[in-house]
Amino acid sequence: MNLRRKNILPLLVIICSLAVLAWRFGVPLLRSGRVPEDLRLLRERVSTARSMLEQKDGLDGEIDRLTETVALWEGRFYRLPRESALAELVATLDRLAAESGLSVREKRLHRRLPPLEEWEKVGVTISGRGEFAGLTGFLSDLMREEKVILVEKVHLSADSRGELLTYQITLTTLTRGEGMD
Repeated sequence: MNLRRKNILPLLVIICSLAVLAWRFGVPLLRSGRVPEDLRLLRERVSTARSMLEQKDGLDGEIDRLTETVALWEGRFYRLPRESALAELVATLDRLAAESGLSVREKRLHRRLPPLEEWEKVGVTISGRGEFAGLTGFLSDLMREEKVILVEKVHLSADSRGELLTYQITLTTLTRGEGMD
């Protein structure tokens, strides 16, 4: 009888262990719909995460491209103190006016125009007389300048004979530099 007990005890331990293992790991498998539903949700989350990563990569590329574009754009404005930028703007306008045959009678400097974030805005209003071809040449030459000069306002009127135009043009640019107060 002692021999029978020794054989039954390990068998009983094995059966109990298998029952516990079956209960622990087998019950979720027996529930119908639970595992496939969890799997479906998991697959949806993975798909959503992959799509978000693809969007992030695309946005990172776009941000890099826009950062380079802004740096190129900012490089076309002055990086000087306000007064120095204004002096360079006036010198450039004088050169362009002389090249196009415009007669500048008056220059009115605009030292403190409304700023744009980190940039200072300066400008000049020039007025005088000239031929139509000279005026259009002057404005075309502005577009070819290395630094960006913006045409804010243009006022034209013809003289009584219609040969010359009287003009008043307000030109501005942006600057950011050391020594701005």
